[in-house]
Parts: sequence; structure tokens; C-alpha cells
Amino acid sequence: MKHPRLRFLPVLASAFLVGACAPTLDADKATFCKDLNSYASAVNTLNGLTAASTVDDYKKAQRAVNEAGNKLDLSANKLNRAEGKAVAATQKSFERAVNGISNTDTIAAANEQIHTAAAAAITQYLQITQTTCTYGNSQ
Repeated sequence: MKHPRLRFLPVLASAFLVGACAPTLDADKATFCKDLNSYASAVNTLNGLTAASTVDDYKKAQRAVNEAGNKLDLSANKLNRAEGKAVAATQKSFERAVNGISNTDTIAAANEQIHTAAAAAITQYLQITQTTCTYGNSQ
């Protein structure tokens, strides 16, 4: 029989592994929000042109929209890759926790370990997939 304190080691390890992904994921979310804000601002500037604006004003504003859109595409793709890596790390951690159940464990002990690992995985998935950007702010 496993030592009772070692039983939850895979679950604790999963939190640390996904936590290691968090700084990159958080930075990528912040960059995405900043780039989304820049894109929205550029679109608003273009939208704000009036009949008194020149063709040059229009071209400059359109270039700014295109540049901001390109940056937004890059940051969205980077965020998507970071989320994918974090999801894969969460899946591996959950699998390790489930595979760490010993054949000598009781059903109650195995059930407790699975519920603990599943709750941790669900929490991590929610953190991974949630990105909230506020217009006018960088995050």
C-alpha cells in the first residue's frame, strides 16, 4: 500500500507543471489583449475619418489597421499555441495521477485520487481557456 501522503503527489505535481506554463500563458494573454486593443483603436481611427479627411489620411489609417491586424493575428496564434501546450501538460498530469493509482489501493482511495485530480484538471482548463480583454486596457 502506498504511503498516504505520497498518494496525492501526482496531483500536486500537476499543479506545479501547469503553473510553470502560466507565466508564458499569462504573458501571451496580455500581449493578445494589448494587440486587440491596438487593432480596435486603429479601426476606430479609420472609422472616425470625415469628409474633411484626405486620401492620405485614409491610406495612413488603413495601413495602421493592417499593421495592427497582422500583430493581432500573430499574438492570437501564439496564445493558441501556449494554450495548447498548457492543455497538453494538464492532460499528462491527470493521466499520471490516474496511472499512479496502485492495484492495492482501495476503491475509496482511488476514487478520492481521481476526484482530486479531475477537480485540479478542470480548474486548470478553465484558467487556460479564459481570456478577458477590456477595451482601453492592455489586459
